[in-house]
Amino acid sequence: MPKPTKKRRRPLKKTLPEFVKQTRTQRPESRISLWFMDEARLGLQPILGRRWSLRGQRPVVKVQPRYQWQYVFSGVNVETGHTHSLILPTVNLEMMQLWINEFSANLSQDEIRILVMDGAGWHSKGGVKWPDGILPVWLPPYSPELNPAERLWSLMRKQLANHCFEDIADLTEHIITAINGWIDNPQKLVSTVCYSWIAEILNRE
Repeated sequence: MPKPTKKRRRPLKKTLPEFVKQTRTQRPESRISLWFMDEARLGLQPILGRRWSLRGQRPVVKVQPRYQWQYVFSGVNVETGHTHSLILPTVNLEMMQLWINEFSANLSQDEIRILVMDGAGWHSKGGVKWPDGILPVWLPPYSPELNPAERLWSLMRKQLANHCFEDIADLTEHIITAINGWIDNPQKLVSTVCYSWIAEILNRE
């Protein structure tokens, strides 16, 4: 008896363009934007990175490992580089709903936001109450390389590297500074998050 085989999933690079095209066809009067979102855990564990030092001397970084964390929920518009972020105490369905509510608070009646994310449990299809105008799309399992929002964290960790934070409040202030940098320079983010295959989707009519 043959073993059952898993149903083959169609790749996102095919399904997402089709979904965007279908949405444009069904809602021709709407302004449609494409967002990707993700979360990161950042804490008082040291983040070590490269730094300058005198020739022949090993660089020294002060560290004081502690087990306190903040969780950053961020979404990025891959066409404009605009971001929406919240710093929250944990990750669960309640926190996800809070982020979604904040994300959709300024949504106009003629606007549609397609929101792409991974399949984490707190992104539950049935658990989250999706506001009108927010259309969720889930990434295939184990495919972080398809989510450009993942790149936000490498940028943030570079800014946090080699710091010894006094406490969780000090860490939070540095996270806010990094987020404000994204807000002040959205076009700089575009070159980081707008992958070539995503740009093709945006350029299609």
